[in-house]
Amino acid sequence: FRLNTLNVVTPGNDVFLKTVYNDMTSQKILSEMITYLGIINANVYNIFYSKQYVAQTLYGTLGSFEVYNSYEKELLQKASRGIRSQYENVRNNTELKPTISYLNQLFQTFKLDSTYTHTQWADISLKGTNHLRNLQMNLLHNVEVRVDDIYHKEQKAKTTTLVFLIIALVLVIAIVLYTI
Repeated sequence: FRLNTLNVVTPGNDVFLKTVYNDMTSQKILSEMITYLGIINANVYNIFYSKQYVAQTLYGTLGSFEVYNSYEKELLQKASRGIRSQYENVRNNTELKPTISYLNQLFQTFKLDSTYTHTQWADISLKGTNHLRNLQMNLLHNVEVRVDDIYHKEQKAKTTTLVFLIIALVLVIAIVLYTI
């Protein structure tokens, strides 16, 4: 499954996007992490709420948790030092830390305990996911700004080149007419 998802955003042969490529990739990975964390949190909430089919639901959700963990490892390998630092800050200093810690414990034992009620879990897991989402959205905004800057620089360079070509063409025509 993850082999297919390793085909990340590619800048192709566009040398201009290489400066934002790592951030684009990191933003995409964070987006995937948020998606899988949402699936996991919803299933855990359902277990807390219904108290039925605990082991079966956890076994069914284990694959999503493993995918989430693989995205986290990929992010830590591919992200720039600044993004890694921001992620680790979110991971260790927000509600994401107790969320992930509880999920680790839950998927090791496959048993619920009385640490959280369904409303407490909804609150803490939502706050943790929102911190991760804020990081992803800030990164997306930064990428958009940088790509927009690259676009405007290239537009200016195109216009300048076109003006020089027209001036060169006029000079060539003037030289030819003068020679004739």
